[in-house]
Amino acid sequence: MQFVVSEHSLVFNVFFVRELTKSLPANSPVVVNAVNPGYCKSHLRRNLSFPLRVLDRLMEALIARTTEEGSRQLVWAAIGGAGREFELRGGYVSMANLEEVSDYALSDEGAVVQTRIWVRETFCYYRTHN
Repeated sequence: MQFVVSEHSLVFNVFFVRELTKSLPANSPVVVNAVNPGYCKSHLRRNLSFPLRVLDRLMEALIARTTEEGSRQLVWAAIGGAGREFELRGGYVSMANLEEVSDYALSDEGAVVQTRIWVRETFCYYRTHN
């Protein structure tokens, strides 16, 4: 179940970023994008049950990046795409590169879900903060 939640949160993040970008003026100096730092060694999973923690440590030893390596993705998204600002707007950054989002995110159904998520999340935010 943990992995399914992560998969859905990624597409929700992409949807939110794409919709936020649409709401900004075209000449806005703000460039919003979704960044994938990758699977990083950290203490975020410190409260896992013992069997999952053992599995996680094994996965970390085999495939995980350091948190510093993961942070490089954020830095690249912020300053590494100089000259590509238009492409980066609403984009998905992974492995220090602008990646194409999933076919679902580009589909008509994905566009409907993207708008629905944006409306629901902004409505919930304003309702709880006003």
